[in-house]
Amino acid sequence: MLEQIIRSHGIRLRGSTANLDATEQARDLTDLCEYLDGALTLDASLNFDQDGEMRYIGPSSGRLEFQAIFEGQDGAETETESSNPTHRSAHTRTRDEFYNSNRFLQTIMEDDAVDEELVSHLLDLYFIWENPWFPVVNEALFRSSWAEGGRYFSPLLLYCILASGSRFSDRPEVRSDPDDSNTAGKLFVEKAEILLHYDLKWPSITTIQSLAIMTTVYHSMGADAAGWLRQGMASRLALDTGMNIDPALLPGNVSLPPEEFNLRRQIYWALYFHDKLAASYTGRVCTLLDSQSIIKLPSYSNTVLSHSVGRCGPFERRTSTQLLIAMTSLCQIIEKVLQSLWALRPLMGDVQRSEFFTSCLLELKTWFYDLPSYLRIDKRNELPQVYTMHMVYHTAFILLAKPFIKNLPENSASSYPEVWSKAKELCQESAKATYLIAQKYRNEFGSFRLSPITATYCTLSAALALLDDIGSDSGERESNFHNTGVETCLKVLEELSTSWNPAKRIWSNLNRLYERARAKHGRTTEPDILGKVTIDPSSLDLSYFQGYEDIFGALSHDNVSESENIGPSFPSNALSSDYIMLSKTGELQYYGYSS
Repeated sequence: MLEQIIRSHGIRLRGSTANLDATEQARDLTDLCEYLDGALTLDASLNFDQDGEMRYIGPSSGRLEFQAIFEGQDGAETETESSNPTHRSAHTRTRDEFYNSNRFLQTIMEDDAVDEELVSHLLDLYFIWENPWFPVVNEALFRSSWAEGGRYFSPLLLYCILASGSRFSDRPEVRSDPDDSNTAGKLFVEKAEILLHYDLKWPSITTIQSLAIMTTVYHSMGADAAGWLRQGMASRLALDTGMNIDPALLPGNVSLPPEEFNLRRQIYWALYFHDKLAASYTGRVCTLLDSQSIIKLPSYSNTVLSHSVGRCGPFERRTSTQLLIAMTSLCQIIEKVLQSLWALRPLMGDVQRSEFFTSCLLELKTWFYDLPSYLRIDKRNELPQVYTMHMVYHTAFILLAKPFIKNLPENSASSYPEVWSKAKELCQESAKATYLIAQKYRNEFGSFRLSPITATYCTLSAALALLDDIGSDSGERESNFHNTGVETCLKVLEELSTSWNPAKRIWSNLNRLYERARAKHGRTTEPDILGKVTIDPSSLDLSYFQGYEDIFGALSHDNVSESENIGPSFPSNALSSDYIMLSKTGELQYYGYSS
């Protein structure tokens, strides 16, 4: 009886707190250590690249047997020596000498030197608005290495950060065409591409960071293929350097400075959760799977931060670290949903789907209950990215629910009617919660001009779910509610479109879909509902997401604008399955249904 009551409130019996989960994870990793027999090494007998970067060599390679050849020989390079950062400097000099002696590269970096004030402006924009969401760079290590010539700075990484920061800036000098916001950062990323060509000869940790940032920059310009390619390169290099395996768990003594231990974890998990968001956004496969990694989550260290030279204080850094940990655990659930329900060959059959739905619903609700107070939004949260995380949380519900209701008439749901009905309700309530969180974000921060690109997909998912229910027999009041929600989503996409070109395109297409839906249901005139809809918590089923009660009622006439008709209706012969579409370059590109 007690167990049923606990589960009815969405609380998992085992590991219901963050501390218990952390203890359990540490115990599991310790147990797995006994089975690891690979090597993270610079040893020439294993690592043939000899470019100063450690690489992971697994037992199936057969190379581990070579270690015994040199053991005990005079002058033989031991594992401890080869893994020592001071020993790596000799290899790193080769790369630095090449950069310093290459006149072509020197010319690129010296020509059109960027004003120091502009550099500072763009760095601040990047570290305030982008890096807390996709934290592949440790600001303190980056700035100190820049000043001291350390290994956590490179010209390539700098140009990538400047390109990313430019997407958040309204200054005309960051644009190749002052009248086109989509050219912001283009000059920086073009220089970065030239440097990347040479950097890939000796890839390092900054190469991985640069490729990760390039991913978002290209997606922001609407170049999905280039962004997908750079993301894949970053993921492959992360696996190549063994970032998916915690060095502390490997046999032997892998000597790394404490800050690099944590940085490797930070980069890997940022790549991991970004992979899930990209897979959802494009409807493609996940490429970094949870089963491929045995690595601890990053940790917050007062010792390291006390010597930091970055902009953020300890509180902001702790919150940013906890945000990464929370997003990682959320995306582990999203991975299961994508692999089980949305993959080309889904892992779940019809018989298992009902139980899977209930299980994932429980996991998502438990994730929410475990959030610390500084990652909640029932009160004002000063970190904008926390609101984006909550939008992703509700988008995960939509991803879970849609396979049970899409293209399935209600009278055909007899095989699992309770799940079908619950999924339909969950999809609608999650869509409402998403757009209401978006409205709260607008009330707190003015607009979505500086929001991460992820808000684009969350807003689209909510709008499409609301559009699906326009014209249903839910009554005039509910229909007005859905219209208000879609118009709020259109406004959010419009605000996002300055930084993120995909939001501009989605806004245009969604507006056409909205006009078509309104025309189909006899609503050819502009609705006179703005400012007249009272959002009543009783109209929503809050059992799916307790803790959001303060959000409802946030809509106001001042913060919601009417959408405008921008073109004809969307083609009526659109396919209801996955799409293979022509890109602007004339090449076919695949977009899955979850996109």
